[in-house]
Amino acid sequence: MASSGGSAAVPDAAAAAAPESWAPTACPYCGEPGTGRFCSACGKPMALQSTSRAELREVLGVKLPPVAAILYTAWLAVSSPACLSRRWVEGDRRGLVSPVAMISSVTALTALIGFILSRWTGNRPAGVDDTETAKGVLGVAGFLVGLFPDAFAAAAADPAAFAQHFKSTGQLLVLFWPVLFIIPGFVMLAPWTRVPRHRALVMAAFETVFVMLLAGLHGALQAVESVRGLGLSTLFWLALWAHSAAHVRFGAETSWRYALSRPPLAALIFLPVVYIWVTGVAALALTSWSLTG
Repeated sequence: MASSGGSAAVPDAAAAAAPESWAPTACPYCGEPGTGRFCSACGKPMALQSTSRAELREVLGVKLPPVAAILYTAWLAVSSPACLSRRWVEGDRRGLVSPVAMISSVTALTALIGFILSRWTGNRPAGVDDTETAKGVLGVAGFLVGLFPDAFAAAAADPAAFAQHFKSTGQLLVLFWPVLFIIPGFVMLAPWTRVPRHRALVMAAFETVFVMLLAGLHGALQAVESVRGLGLSTLFWLALWAHSAAHVRFGAETSWRYALSRPPLAALIFLPVVYIWVTGVAALALTSWSLTG
């Protein structure tokens, strides 16, 4: 009896010390025998999760990067963007997270800080006139009237309702709006033979991290009454210009003359990108307006 009691305690101790995953002798998906991280027959992971936390990550398909890696990548994106881009292009990604993860982290963090500051100071963003919003959208997307005559007429007759519908449609695409910054940064470099396309894409993505940081910081400071009207917008534009130029100068090994010309070019490219974005959202809004109306 003593021996059976002792043996019964072994599985409990093993379970307590079990790692987050364990590998069976047969694939849990196709049943083929095998060893290693992935099944040689179907390619799926052999490991099964043995803790609820690990199983939750597996079910959701989301694996959050370490906080230390996020902070380290953010620091390099601000202090040494050229080094960060070179490391990523050359495959040295130890302790780094992807630009997409950084953009998502920065967006969430700055939004949270802005919300807290606005609640703490009692300052709210100035309200936007829905009627003027609708008129502006319908004005720049006037060519859509031929595709959606009834919906366009209904939107013009009730601009406030259409403005709310337009905002709701845009919110569905909010996860993609950082692309509005990546595209100009990529286009300003990629067509030129001085910067390879893959390097241009990486540089544009990491520079977008800095853009998001500046935009979030600017929005947060606008909630503080004492710092309003201090010319922060001009200061931030100059900081972005200098940062982007230094990124191009040392990341792509170009001249300062070439590097300083890239940020203004990206600003010019940004205007048609935003126009295409607005008209695209307007087309989706008018389409759904037609289907529901």
